[in-house]
Amino acid sequence: MNARRFEQVFEGTCEAHGVYTGTEFVLGKFKHRTTCPICKQAADSAKKGQAEALQRQSTVNRCHADAEIPDTYARLDARLVRPEILDWVRQQPSPGSLVLLGRSGNGKSSQAAAALKALADRMVTVHFASADSIVRAIDSASSFSSKVSQQQLIDCYAQWQVLCIDDVTPLDSRHARILAAVVERRYQSLKSMIVTTNCSPADLLQTGSNDRSGSANLATMQMLSRWRDRGHWLTLPDVCYRQPFIDKRL
Repeated sequence: MNARRFEQVFEGTCEAHGVYTGTEFVLGKFKHRTTCPICKQAADSAKKGQAEALQRQSTVNRCHADAEIPDTYARLDARLVRPEILDWVRQQPSPGSLVLLGRSGNGKSSQAAAALKALADRMVTVHFASADSIVRAIDSASSFSSKVSQQQLIDCYAQWQVLCIDDVTPLDSRHARILAAVVERRYQSLKSMIVTTNCSPADLLQTGSNDRSGSANLATMQMLSRWRDRGHWLTLPDVCYRQPFIDKRL
């Protein structure tokens, strides 16, 4: 014989919220009463909040892992970002570039790495790579033994919301065209860039006498144009920030 199932309303008492009206479910000998609706809502909200916090932390951890910030800057604190750079960070993700200029050792790469960490904390996908490593990786894809094409690698560098191109120097025509292709791909995708360089724009255009075609200058001029559009150029002081940044984390 099948057990009879029915529901009935009852009045319960909650220590925190007093009397409440609930529902009792009866199936044969099994009985179940609903709990205080206010307590249940609070418990559900807390459970949802914990799940969202875990999801957020997982996303932040993934953003930090994808950043691939060099060990040299791994111990930097995101709170050490200069105020004018932090203003740019707060606007991300949005189209535009941040170009950091100044002499060697004045903290450009440190500031770029700290900015990427601050962005990763905000769940913005970021990646750190030197201009030389980008160019060499894409250039190596031109060999017959490569399993990926140059265009696939160029597209790969467009996947992150913010890409740091560290230590840009004057390039020959071939390498300038490669880096310009990466910059153009990101520009067309409305993706931000952080660029660090010891050179002024005029210095970057000095490619040497071996570039008789002028293609390196054209590629470099294209990159400079893209970085200027909606870009923020900042010349850091000649004070060496590298050692103080490291000392603060020891």
